[in-house]
Amino acid sequence: MRNIKVVILQPQFIPPVEGFKIEIEKLSEIFKKENFEVEYIKIPFLHSSKDDLLWNLVRMKLISLKESMGNVIDYVLSLGFPCYYLEHPKHLVLLRYVPKWLGKTEEILPIYSKLDERDLNELKKRDLEQLSRCLKIYIYKDWQYYIKELFELSNVEKIICNEVNNFKEMIKFMREN
Repeated sequence: MRNIKVVILQPQFIPPVEGFKIEIEKLSEIFKKENFEVEYIKIPFLHSSKDDLLWNLVRMKLISLKESMGNVIDYVLSLGFPCYYLEHPKHLVLLRYVPKWLGKTEEILPIYSKLDERDLNELKKRDLEQLSRCLKIYIYKDWQYYIKELFELSNVEKIICNEVNNFKEMIKFMREN
């Protein structure tokens, strides 16, 4: 029996969230202890202008995540925006930080300051559309009140978690599905 292959999609930029890089390393250790094959892919993303931002989101849909180096990818785990724009039939998302449109005041990308309300609404619409295509969304407990819109996505199971060390449910789900 072959190991389950998980590709973890990480944004090229490390968001200004305390402990994010350490948690990525912990997550990898958890998967490896459970005999998962883990591969990281950093997702480059142009966001210097509004046009770059929106066109890159569209272009991401063209990238195939069916296999890597000739091996089937069983699961994709996205670590936030913009990674969840890539598509895979077994796509999971871990939201450790959230885009500005979800109501959090800190800006992750400088381009947000250049977007007007109409643009932010368009980005929100696209984000919710992409997130609705994922199997599950894991949300850190302290962020759940900022992401009311996500809980309105009835077709996606949302799981509130405390920290990466508590991802036994994620491992169990991947083994059983």
